[in-house]
Amino acid sequence: HVNLMHLSKAGTKAVYEHSTASQLPRYYTADLIKAGGNLQFTNETELAKLNSKLSKKSITRSEIFKWKGYNGDEVDGILYYPENYQAGKRYPLMLSIHGGPSATDMDQWRERWSTYPQILAQRGAFVLKPNYHGSSNHGQAFVESIKGHYYDLEMEDIQQAIAELDRRGLIDRKQMGVMGWSNGAILTTMLTVRYPDQFK
Repeated sequence: HVNLMHLSKAGTKAVYEHSTASQLPRYYTADLIKAGGNLQFTNETELAKLNSKLSKKSITRSEIFKWKGYNGDEVDGILYYPENYQAGKRYPLMLSIHGGPSATDMDQWRERWSTYPQILAQRGAFVLKPNYHGSSNHGQAFVESIKGHYYDLEMEDIQQAIAELDRRGLIDRKQMGVMGWSNGAILTTMLTVRYPDQFK
């Protein structure tokens, strides 16, 4: 949840951002000390308060969602809940697929022109950002697993995510969409070509 933004020349002070996928960024300064061979933040002070108008708006719940993908491997992603979610009710699903493929969606605030899960959730949809095979931040073997069969593993990961959300009774499979940026756009095209009746 922490994005280190700047270190002092002496390496004793830091400026950093803290956020989650459903918590707006906050900016801090802190002293750095060594404790047990590790660096730790102390004397943390909030540097600036931004987004005062946005902080008054409804922000949807999110969680790290895990499922079994290609070859039974554990795959994860960020799942955003529809605004005013009611347990037991099925909702539309929008897949929002990152580029790369060697990139990743982490549990951090990342709203921008190319991905806007808060807006989609406000309109009543689940939004899943899958970290499919080939994504970074999951070890070198996971990144390199797609060599020689590009898209096959990623497509299976995404299909298994949909199946798991369906098994949990969260989504309406008749109301699904898919979008993505860069490699995510290529996967979007592949999904709509290979499964033409699956997405609206």
